[in-house]
Amino acid sequence: MNVAIVLISLALHRPQPLVARVYDAAPVDPVLACAVVETESWFKPTAWHANRDKAGKVWSTDYGLYQLCDAFHPQYRNDLYAHVRYGGALVARLEIAAGGDRWKALAKYNTDPAYPSRVMRVFEEIRVCEILGGQR
Repeated sequence: MNVAIVLISLALHRPQPLVARVYDAAPVDPVLACAVVETESWFKPTAWHANRDKAGKVWSTDYGLYQLCDAFHPQYRNDLYAHVRYGGALVARLEIAAGGDRWKALAKYNTDPAYPSRVMRVFEEIRVCEILGGQR
């Protein structure tokens, strides 16, 4: 059982085979994608976060499962499948650009210094869950 696909399926309220096809389209490890989604949005498709400048003015909003920034990715705001496909592909591209170094890729995805360790902790929890047969 691929726990990552199950979790994303539940978040999207869609059948697992459909979600598996979404991730087949991008060369991303579904467990890594799932760890990013859990860390970014706790699997809430409607999650959002206002980005503020130093004066406190909102300049953009991060939205969705992958918390994509609307200043750079507004086209994925209303299409959940395109959002998931793009978010997964973005994680994959960053990992490729980092020469396979997931820590560096995650540091590019989110500049919070603690972000890579948070995502990798979730990643390892999901991997253990798969080994144990889906219990988390």
